[in-house]
Amino acid sequence: MTLAQRERELYQNRSRSRFIRASNWALGGLLAVTWAGETIDFRSIFSPQRMNNLQRFLREDLSPWPLRQNPESFSWGDWILSIWNQHGADGLLLTLCISLVSIALAGVFGWFVAPLGARNFMHQDPLHRTLQVETKNESVLLPWICQGVRLLQIFMRAIPEYVWAFLFLAMLGLGAWPAILALAIHNAGILGRLGAETIENLDSKSSRGLFQLGASRSQVVASSIFAQGLPRYILFLFYRWETCVREATVLGMIGILSLGYWIDDARVRQHYDEMLVLVLFGALLVLLGDLISHQVRKSIR
Repeated sequence: MTLAQRERELYQNRSRSRFIRASNWALGGLLAVTWAGETIDFRSIFSPQRMNNLQRFLREDLSPWPLRQNPESFSWGDWILSIWNQHGADGLLLTLCISLVSIALAGVFGWFVAPLGARNFMHQDPLHRTLQVETKNESVLLPWICQGVRLLQIFMRAIPEYVWAFLFLAMLGLGAWPAILALAIHNAGILGRLGAETIENLDSKSSRGLFQLGASRSQVVASSIFAQGLPRYILFLFYRWETCVREATVLGMIGILSLGYWIDDARVRQHYDEMLVLVLFGALLVLLGDLISHQVRKSIR
């Protein structure tokens, strides 16, 4: 049997799911109805007016204002440096500080409540250690604590950062703390759930051995579970930090003096050239965070 015949045989004998097929057909039908309906007119994207607006935006609005005024004496370096000195440096620094403080608070909270949300750890026979030493009251209470922690995590991440930020703005007024608390609460719910899932998927041999030697739950968490789950949790932590950088930028548009505040200010003044440079500053910050994340995870591995 040739390789091509073997491939055809494997393809013909592949597992099939009627539910997946029906879902794909349903999704295709919904896309067709959306495209053919009048709710969203896709053809208007390519209308002459929109094309003219796009050309004007690319050729005129994004062209630096000093270049349009005096092309002969224009310098790209001086122009970008002036934007950096005016708003870019301060906005970028505050954005970085907001993201770092918020992810630190979220990471600490999420990691320490993660064992309480892990169903295999909060079981009456944790990690299937085959030892029954809990009292009857503790055996009944542990699943309820686990479920309560998981519901709290759902509540924390179910409310968007913008809503949390508006609430804290009303309570605390303008400043960095509304953004910090909003990002910290939302990401704590996410990291807590990811931490619990990490614990549930760990190799539990060493932890079971500690239980059999008489270690308590807190001792097993401190000496085994945290050490095993740390590399994976660091990955999640840096991923959510990148999200915090982006969200801290966006939250500036509601009055918090992060990079997003000056981006929105440039948009209101219709200085789209300056707005583009500020957006690129934010993108560079996210890129820097990704490089740091890669090096940290590489060293941990």
